[in-house]
Amino acid sequence: MQVKVWNEDHREWVEEFKGNEIRIPPKGHILMTRSEAVQLLKQYSPPIKNGRGDDLRPKILRMEVDPEEFAARTDQPLKYMAMDGNQFRTTEGLKKYEESIKAEVSDGRKRAVKVGETA
Repeated sequence: MQVKVWNEDHREWVEEFKGNEIRIPPKGHILMTRSEAVQLLKQYSPPIKNGRGDDLRPKILRMEVDPEEFAARTDQPLKYMAMDGNQFRTTEGLKKYEESIKAEVSDGRKRAVKVGETA
């Protein structure tokens, strides 16, 4: 199962992991398997501090699992249905789908207004 590993810091995270250099952009994420992500988050990285004792390289990483994919892998039944008939296993999956539909509709309205203005 693929998960997102997010870097919550404002600096790029660079770390040696299983012989490869891992780079996670600031406020960005990378995709990796869940088992590798758990190992990366558990891996010790020595703190680097300045003269005042401030941490110069904090490890502010978090793992994000797609709840719909996790539910599918654990064979949970389809419980929730959107207005157009699409079915989902979790409320998070349904909410994410509805938000994407709302974004598409609002983008379409913005385009229609712009077309009306220029015509």
